[in-house]
Amino acid sequence: METNLLLGVQVSLYSMNPNIHDEITQVKGSFEKTKNAILKLIENDIPLQISCPIMKQNKSCYDDVKNWAKKHKLRVGSDFVIIGRYNNTTENLNNRLSMDEVKNFINDIIVNDTSYLEQMEKEAEKKKNRAADDYVCSICHSSICIAENGNVYPCAGWQGLKHQEIPTSIRQP
Repeated sequence: METNLLLGVQVSLYSMNPNIHDEITQVKGSFEKTKNAILKLIENDIPLQISCPIMKQNKSCYDDVKNWAKKHKLRVGSDFVIIGRYNNTTENLNNRLSMDEVKNFINDIIVNDTSYLEQMEKEAEKKKNRAADDYVCSICHSSICIAENGNVYPCAGWQGLKHQEIPTSIRQP
C-alpha cells in the first residue's frame, strides 16, 4: 500500500499587529486564530511555512513576521504578487505595492541578505531549463487550499468554484 506523506502546510500570516492582519483578511479575530493554529502545528511537529505577501498595509511591519517566524524556526515565503480574489472581484489589487516600492524592497533585501540574489539566479536558471512536460503550477499535483470553513480547493484562487457532481454520462468506467 502506497502512503502519501504530508510535505508541509503553508499558512498566511500578514502581520504581527492584529489590526493589520485582520484588516487584510477582513475577518475580525483572524490574527489570533491564525497565530494559535501555527503554534498548534509547531506543537504537533507538522512541517510548516508562513506565507506573507508584502502589500501596502504590511510593508513596514513585514520584518516582525520574519522575526517571529525565525524565533519559532519557521521559514517565511513572501512575494509581491497579488491576484484578483476568487470571487472575481479586484478591489484587493489596490493593496499592491507600486513598481518603485517593489524595486526598493528588493534592493533592501539584496543589501541585507547576500544569498538572496544568488538564490534568485538559481531559480531563474531552473526556469530556463524547464522541459515542455514539467509542471508549471502545482495545482492538483502537489498542493491544496483548505479554506477557513474547511472547504478544500486546488488553490486559493479557486475558492469560487462550486462543487458539482460529474454527470454519469462522462464519468470514466
